[in-house]
Amino acid sequence: MGTVPRAVARINYRMLRIPLRFVDDTTTRLLGEQVRLRLAYERLLVDCDRAAALLDDEKLRRR
Repeated sequence: MGTVPRAVARINYRMLRIPLRFVDDTTTRLLGEQVRLRLAYERLLVDCDRAAALLDDEKLRRR
C-alpha cells in the first residue's frame, strides 16, 4: 500500500471514529457492563483501532 492510500485510509478512520466515539460516550454507557450489544460494540472499536495501528506501524510498511 502506497503513501496516498495509507493517508486516505487514516483520514477515513479518523472520520469514522467521530460518530463511533459519540455512540460510545452516549449510548453504550446506558447499557450494563455485560450486555452483549455493548460487548460487541466494544469489540468493534478494538478491531478498528487495531486496523488503524497497522496503518501507522513503520515496521509493517517495510514488509
